[in-house]
Amino acid sequence: MKLYIDTTGDETFLRLDDGGKFLAEKKWPAGRNQSEELLQEVELLLAQNDLSKKNLTAIIVNPGPGKYTGQRVGVTTANFLGFALNLPVSSGKIQDSRFTIPVTPVYAHPPVITKSTK
Repeated sequence: MKLYIDTTGDETFLRLDDGGKFLAEKKWPAGRNQSEELLQEVELLLAQNDLSKKNLTAIIVNPGPGKYTGQRVGVTTANFLGFALNLPVSSGKIQDSRFTIPVTPVYAHPPVITKSTK
């Protein structure tokens, strides 16, 4: 069972795929609580389909480009789950067969960081 994570756009997207067979997906608006909601939503999606993290065989994450913070949240979560569950992590599409740990975000441009006004 592969878990696909995409946090690069206006919506957070999760998908479960079993050998090319679509099982379930979930989308919700990517708000300021994305980092707090992502792992909870992964657990919920698995539970709703009578699955657990033990059923996962790989994690695939969209590394971007996209929203800077969203990319960081998705890639960090994928790398964390891959490390904690000893699963391969891939960047790209759900059909991608190349797995690497860790996945690195693909930014469209460098972050805009300004000097403090204080």
